[in-house]
Amino acid sequence: MFAVISSCKMMYFAESNYLKELGTCQRYQQLGNKSGKPELSIFIGSGAENNISSIVIPQGFMITVYDGNLTGKNRTFSSSVSNLSAYGWNDQISSVYVFRQ
Repeated sequence: MFAVISSCKMMYFAESNYLKELGTCQRYQQLGNKSGKPELSIFIGSGAENNISSIVIPQGFMITVYDGNLTGKNRTFSSSVSNLSAYGWNDQISSVYVFRQ
């Protein structure tokens, strides 16, 4: 099932400091979880996969990024990141889990 979450507008960019927008995610696949909080998954579209250098995370949300299809190396961020290189994630993101804090 897909749901539009209007208050969660995650944006991702090809350059650090939020330059060269690659996309905006407003559609998410809602998944069940044990905590009762909504858990959403985003699969980065072609052209953006492994090209992301900065990411905007809306207030009240967190993301876990993966270098595979929701598998492999991962890291959780609780706020926007202007330069993913600082965390070793420049051009490494293939998929993302989005969830409320």
